[in-house]
Formats: sequence, C-alpha cells, structure tokens
Amino acid sequence: MGRFRSQYDHPLSEQQLEQFWQQVSESSLKLADEHTIAYCYIEHPNHDKVVVISNGRVESYLKYIEVIYELYEQGYSVYALDHVGQGLSSRLCTNPHIGHIDRFDRYVEHLDQFIATIVLPQQHPHRYLLAHSMGCAIAALYLAQHSEHFEAAVFCAPMFGIKLPLPKSWITWLTKKMNRYSADNEPNYVLGGQDYHAKPFYGNPLTHSRQRYSRLLALYQQVPQIQLGSPSNQWLLESLAAAERALHAAKQLSIPALILQGTIDRVVDNDAQWRACGEHTQLQQIEGARHELLIEHDCCRTQTMALIMDWFSN
Repeated sequence: MGRFRSQYDHPLSEQQLEQFWQQVSESSLKLADEHTIAYCYIEHPNHDKVVVISNGRVESYLKYIEVIYELYEQGYSVYALDHVGQGLSSRLCTNPHIGHIDRFDRYVEHLDQFIATIVLPQQHPHRYLLAHSMGCAIAALYLAQHSEHFEAAVFCAPMFGIKLPLPKSWITWLTKKMNRYSADNEPNYVLGGQDYHAKPFYGNPLTHSRQRYSRLLALYQQVPQIQLGSPSNQWLLESLAAAERALHAAKQLSIPALILQGTIDRVVDNDAQWRACGEHTQLQQIEGARHELLIEHDCCRTQTMALIMDWFSN
C-alpha cells in the first residue's frame, strides 16, 4: 500500500474550486411526472463539445466539481444532473434519507427529458456521456433508446451488477419479503439500513484518497440536504433487475463505450462488467482502484481521467 501515501495525492485546492464554481450555473427542471431535478452547467466559450454527467447513488453534482473543472479546462461544456430522490432533486418519500425509487425506468425517463429539454437545444456539435455506478445503468438504458444523441460514452465502475453477500436469488426473495412499499405505504430500508451518518476514512470501500474523502464528508456537512442513507427495499429490487438489463444494453451499444473498472471494487460486480463488453464496448482496468474512480488517489484517478479524455477526443 506504499504507493497510496498521501504525499502523492494532490487534489485541486479549495480556493481553485471555489473560484471556478462561481462560473458554474445551477438550476432545476420540473419534469412531466411533476418531480423536479436539480442540475448544473457551464458553457465553454468554444461551444464545440459537451459532456453530460450521470452520477451514482447517493450523489450530487456538487461532488463532481473537480471533474467538471478538468473537463472544462480541456475545452468541454459540462451539464450534470442530480437523479430524483437524491442530491438537490426532489425526494420520493417522507424520510429524505431513504434512497428510494418506485421504478428504475423513472431515472431513465428523467435523463431523457433532461437531455431533450436542456442539453440538445444548445446544439453542441459533439456530445459525450460520462456516468458513474448507478448512473451507468441509467445511461446505458437511455443510450439503448437514444444513442444517436451521443458520439461516445464512458462508464466508471458501472452498476451492471451489485456486489451481494448472498446469492442474488436469495437476496431477491428476502427483499421481496421485507419490502413494505406500495401506493399506500412508505418505502422501508433494506435489512440493516439507516439514515445518513459520516463513516470514517479508515476501512472505507470507496477511495484511497484521504483528502478527497474528507472533502466529500465536509460537503455533506455543509449542504445537509444532499445527505442520503441506505437504499429502500424497492430500490434494491428495481436496481437488481435494471442492472441486468443495463448489462445487455451496454453490450449492444452502437456507439463507442468504455468501461473503467477498479480492480478492488467491493461495491459493484466486476464480473458483470466483463460480460457487458461487446463490439463497441471495451473495458480498461484501473489497477488497485476502489469504487470511486473519480475521487480516487492520484495514481488511480490520473489514469482514469486520462482514459476519459482520450476516449472522448478519439
């Protein structure tokens, strides 16, 4: 683990990020189903190419400031949304900490409406899709229907399968037994689920970067409305099924798609990512990386960002 020593970890400074963020616009969009999603965007003066970011479970676009900064520096306009039920978007249940969705395709429909309403009217000549974890499943299912809107995609640690403590059939059976969600009942947490609480850096399954992890925890304290706890049973049932569908969608994509895999990811199923490889879908491993490739230690993150930039530019 010597290669992960903190002296080799150099995130952008708070001052750099704060100055840059003053140029970024934040807004919200009311959708056809009456839900509201929050999003941010920054238009590059060249207006030639754009990256749309589809983030993962529990996330907000606020987490992606460093990524947005680096994309902008490379000449990209950037648009990033918070999926419904998390971040700064509207919640789907009374307890705002429960990570809940009634049906996974609602995420896909929202991404479709966001791109059609907010991104496409800007008429960028070149469009690219960057996604992380759960956001990859959403993006893959969207691209299966609308690949004509993007030239290429990158899936970072995609949720094409979830790392489970027991066989999937057992987890599905147990989750169905425990699920209380219905039109008349509020969703309930998965077994052992709880409201948001800050977890220490030591032993975390997400990143080797102490500085970026500390910055993330500070963000949750500064903006408590983006805090999110464990998922609901309904979310898990929907996501297990959607991940399998997204795997097949990614495998059959007609545009170039790159899967970036952290070799020691303990959150998603890496074997499923290999099964998603197809004629236009390739996989590249990031050796020694955990799940959060975009906030990993520099020795993993630098490789991740270089691969993203190369994939889009080529």
